[in-house]
Amino acid sequence: APSEAGARGREVFVAAGCESCHAGAELTDAGWNADGTPVLHDIGTMVETSGTRKGEPLTGLRTPSLRGLFATGPYLHAGRCSTVEEALAAHGVELVAAEQADLVRYLLEIE
Repeated sequence: APSEAGARGREVFVAAGCESCHAGAELTDAGWNADGTPVLHDIGTMVETSGTRKGEPLTGLRTPSLRGLFATGPYLHAGRCSTVEEALAAHGVELVAAEQADLVRYLLEIE
């Protein structure tokens, strides 16, 4: 069962729209578009050295699952963020301190 802070963090997760990409049982929208291309997103963390896909510039990245996040740092593409707080900031998530703390607790409690 989640902690009280984790339960509040789940509410912040939903209210902040995190489920638009981190959805379903696996907490990811990783899948395929109708044209057979992967579902990709660019949240602003890609840089010139992010690489290529099939010899073409990378247009986005697949959304990773949030399951087991507590054991998977560093976070985001190429380990750009050493903390969950930094990863939230990179996503442009703006929260008051208490909401951010609850959201971080929720994310770290996901198994």
